[in-house]
Amino acid sequence: MASKLLRITFVIFLFTVWGEKSYAADFAVKNDDGVLICYNYINDGKELAVTRRRDYELPYAGNMVIPAEVTYNNKTLEVTAIGTEAFYTCNNLKSIVIPNSVNRIGDNAFTKCLGLTSITIPDNVTSIGNSAFKGCHGLTSFTIPNNVTSIGDEAFYSCSNLTSIDIGNSVTSIGKSAFYGCKSITSITIPASVNLIDDGAFYICSNLTSVHIIDIAAWCNIKFGNATSNPLHCAHNLYVNGEEIKDLIIPDVVTSIGDGAFSQCNLSTVTIPNSVKTIGDAAFSQCSSLTSVSLGNSVSTIGDSAFHGCSFLTSVTIPNSVTTIGYSAFSGCTSLTSIIIPDNVTTIGNGAFQNCDALLSATIGNNVTSIGDRAFYDCNNLSTIIIGKSVASIGYNAFDRSDITTIVSLIERPFNISDSQSDNRAFSLYTFRKGILILYGPVGKSSNFKAYNGWKDFVHIEEYNGDTGIQPIVSENERNIIYSIKGNSL
Repeated sequence: MASKLLRITFVIFLFTVWGEKSYAADFAVKNDDGVLICYNYINDGKELAVTRRRDYELPYAGNMVIPAEVTYNNKTLEVTAIGTEAFYTCNNLKSIVIPNSVNRIGDNAFTKCLGLTSITIPDNVTSIGNSAFKGCHGLTSFTIPNNVTSIGDEAFYSCSNLTSIDIGNSVTSIGKSAFYGCKSITSITIPASVNLIDDGAFYICSNLTSVHIIDIAAWCNIKFGNATSNPLHCAHNLYVNGEEIKDLIIPDVVTSIGDGAFSQCNLSTVTIPNSVKTIGDAAFSQCSSLTSVSLGNSVSTIGDSAFHGCSFLTSVTIPNSVTTIGYSAFSGCTSLTSIIIPDNVTTIGNGAFQNCDALLSATIGNNVTSIGDRAFYDCNNLSTIIIGKSVASIGYNAFDRSDITTIVSLIERPFNISDSQSDNRAFSLYTFRKGILILYGPVGKSSNFKAYNGWKDFVHIEEYNGDTGIQPIVSENERNIIYSIKGNSL
């Protein structure tokens, strides 16, 4: 008896240690072609799901047809699902026909079926599970039917020979890394029904060259998980109803342009209507061919990195409606020559205009209270700035590595800034030593400024006591141009 128990324990041990998992089908029945298929009861025993063959049986192989219904023990039930890992690593499976009765394809259902070249997904399927076709290198084309509403995480991960994918017009979400590494796809059509494309969905789709949509307004509302979610990250070229878009006009039904919506798109001009209130983070980041942007007069927020890296953008007019300019909003806009920040803006984010190499002048409006860290860092041609009266903080390195020759300050209440000897100095050493700080206000204002850290390091401080506007200032550097607080050249 002890010897028999020992043998049973040893068998269980072998299944646990050597078997990837121990699978238990409720029953198995041969189809019309004589292929043994395993099933599990689901939905309280009212329906069936195809499941993985048992550990002692050979994996599914060859060409398979799944029946719509199965009779077992004198009871006929409908097959409604391809279960989790049903065909996992069935490397010799070549083709499979799934009946219309099936409405769900489970997680990892066909993962690493390396030899699978043909599969028919019925119209009744509504969801494709996580990693459902991951690593199916033999697939070259795939049609996702119109009733499918969700494509799971990694659903087609590393299907490296997939050249064509047709996404049905009911899909609302595309999961994380869904098409990661699908290097042979050259074109993708995203239906207007999609509202979520999650992290890395189209990452390393290195041959993707075009993205097709039918509705710009719907595209503006898609939530992208991160920068590599948007297929434009690889493709760069956007087509609307078959026509390539270079001059983008946002429809006037749009109120918000989503994060990353047009990031890295090959656009020349962008027109944003008065209906738009928010431009999302990275909405137009790295649109390197963008030369002109027209912002509607209702925009209140320009998001983080909204126009980051738009290296051919030469000018932009920020409307009076804007209150917030986000982190790195215009950083790396290396062709931008001047910027006027209107009075309604209260915050300039960290790095907002960093590395704007061609920037010559900047006017900061009267309601700005905070200029972020490195806001104008390394703008190496910036020579003239006007700082509005309400500024109460200037961040670390805000104007460092920008050798400004003339600063016109309307600041009413001085405050401490990082001094010239600090690694976080607010202005460059050149500006502290050779630039001119012009204080606009009552006589004696300079003594107040000299009482505060950083300001007292300016070697050249002048006062201007005019009642209106800012009069022309002639400095030792004749190339200086002074602007009024309204941005007019003087």
